[in-house]
Amino acid sequence: MILSPEYIPHLTAAIGILVGVLMGLTGAGGGILSVPLLVFLLHLPISEAGPIALTAITLSAGVGAIIGLNTKVLRYKTAIFMAAFGLMLSPLGLWLAQRIPNAPLLIAFSAILMYVSIRMLFQVARTISGKVVRTVKPPPCQLNLSIGKLIWTVPCARALMFAGALAGFLSGLLGVGGGFILVPAPSISSPTSQ
Repeated sequence: MILSPEYIPHLTAAIGILVGVLMGLTGAGGGILSVPLLVFLLHLPISEAGPIALTAITLSAGVGAIIGLNTKVLRYKTAIFMAAFGLMLSPLGLWLAQRIPNAPLLIAFSAILMYVSIRMLFQVARTISGKVVRTVKPPPCQLNLSIGKLIWTVPCARALMFAGALAGFLSGLLGVGGGFILVPAPSISSPTSQ
């Protein structure tokens, strides 16, 4: 189905509104929704849809970050630390995206989407059923509840570096990464006794 050129601005605005609302509700969904919508509705290749999605997400995420900072829920040192490693690998992902054909990128995008979706679905199912998952070892990052700050350790820094680098690489490669990769990652917990 080919869209008439006069409908494209309206469809693009509708995509932006939908993605913005879902980003606000879940903290994820920017690239994971906007890239497929741009690919399937506007017929853009993934290598073009990714940078468009990332630009729109950057603006929306900036507003969310300002709100988080004002309400004192943003751990900006952690975010800056992760972003530094993401910035190192996102150009590599973008460089690869320009050299890989569209079909393998769509397959990789779909595989990552399915993996994260299934993992989140199982996590929600366990929560709804009331099953408590006992882990052998605690997550690498924990919060000190008395001061509301992250407890910095070598395993925590390593986990944050890896998560930031992976999110940056996938952002450049597929136009996804940030919330899509980081929101479901269970690397930070709030211990009851700190």
